[in-house]
Amino acid sequence: MKDTQLVFVVGSGRCGTKMIKKLLAGVPHIEARHEYVRNAYQRDAMLYYMHKLPYETMAEKLVDIYGSAAHYSEAKVFLDSSHKLSWVVGILANEFPKARFIHLVRDGRKVVSSFYNKLDNFNDYGAKVQQDWLDEKETVMPPMTEEYWQAPPQKRGYDRFPRICWHWVESNYCIFKGLKSVPTERKLFVRLEELASSKPVMENLLDFLDTPYSDTFMETMKRPEHVYVPVDYKLTTEQNIQFREICFGMQNYLGYGKKDEYNVQY
Repeated sequence: MKDTQLVFVVGSGRCGTKMIKKLLAGVPHIEARHEYVRNAYQRDAMLYYMHKLPYETMAEKLVDIYGSAAHYSEAKVFLDSSHKLSWVVGILANEFPKARFIHLVRDGRKVVSSFYNKLDNFNDYGAKVQQDWLDEKETVMPPMTEEYWQAPPQKRGYDRFPRICWHWVESNYCIFKGLKSVPTERKLFVRLEELASSKPVMENLLDFLDTPYSDTFMETMKRPEHVYVPVDYKLTTEQNIQFREICFGMQNYLGYGKKDEYNVQY
């Protein structure tokens, strides 16, 4: 492999990872991608999380995907921004010992609300098919399409909203676990809200990517674009109760525990 630097932006939401791709799209020395060839690994990544696929098999697939991507990239940095990689971030850290990682987080209330109201995923049918296969009620593995492999196995009795909450908690947990042994100089923790509002936070991110700061980066983060539905959905009273029951520990750990839910202007 030539000296192209691999950078992985991992997080538990799609909006934030898309914003990073948009933010870096005009940087000449960075080839910024979002969910690069995700269909090639999404099912296997979930199978690995479920202990249904050995480390060696998953590692071989990821090395093939990202090793060749870096080798043939004409940029100094090949960056993939994808929350789909949360389940395998530890493998990426092991197999690419020079890679850098950005753990991008957002207030969990906004993440789960976006998944629930703006995307047709985490549905009951896909979750049931997955669980029936895990319980060996079905012998045919579910297709590679996203609906069957979007979330980790549901806790018994969960419907769609708590399933999304559980996904948010578990994906962040996997990222922290996977990056635990990665040296400090190769990883960065960033809150999306601070990236959009704080020049020092933006400068720190760009410095991590060896990219000079300019005010255009802050302008880019001011207004979300290319969102699926440009509406800010607040959690209902019942959803807030469910969110607190499932997500309180992670929400607090990420630094959002004492903050009120904010409004997003589209």
